[in-house]
Amino acid sequence: MKKYYSFLFILVSAYLLFSCGSGSDSGRSDKNTDVYGEADSLSYHQGRKTDNLARAVINGRKVEFKYIDAALTIENVIPFTQSKDGRFTSFSFELGSDEKLREKIGIMLINHNITADNIPYQIMPGKQEGKQAKLDLNIQKSSIFISYNNTDNFTCSITAFSDDEIEGNFFGEVRNAGGRIIKVEDGYFKVKIKKVEMKLQ
Repeated sequence: MKKYYSFLFILVSAYLLFSCGSGSDSGRSDKNTDVYGEADSLSYHQGRKTDNLARAVINGRKVEFKYIDAALTIENVIPFTQSKDGRFTSFSFELGSDEKLREKIGIMLINHNITADNIPYQIMPGKQEGKQAKLDLNIQKSSIFISYNNTDNFTCSITAFSDDEIEGNFFGEVRNAGGRIIKVEDGYFKVKIKKVEMKLQ
């Protein structure tokens, strides 16, 4: 009988130990679901809510993006680089839709001429020599992000610009490596910036 109780005690202890040890992971698995609602215990990203905002209608679904990656960004402002003469400006941002950053949208504008005198500044579809304009959508599927990048169909307009803020509208299409296309409509962003002088070689 003593052996029976000893064996039973060991089984109960082992069960309790396992339950306590795995409780936090299983809890995370239930709470940390990817953008499609599937459990994801393999990946956890920490976002920080900011005053920055981007929103868009993505395949008919309205989404707001306010979170930055806390692991990559200390400040809540976006660097805005410009040459000394102000003719070449570049900036990019990426914001997530929730604190786990399961869906992120980003815009990158390189070597454009965004100044207070040039507003509104229009970026039309197609390639422009020496300039880049890119729209990104990253959607978490289980433990990895599926990247959607803009096709040639991407339009962006800078509608307001000051020393510490930039605002604009955008729309277009993004495509993943498998060829799936997602429509991005009625896009809007308003982000805080910090001007930095571009170091030219």
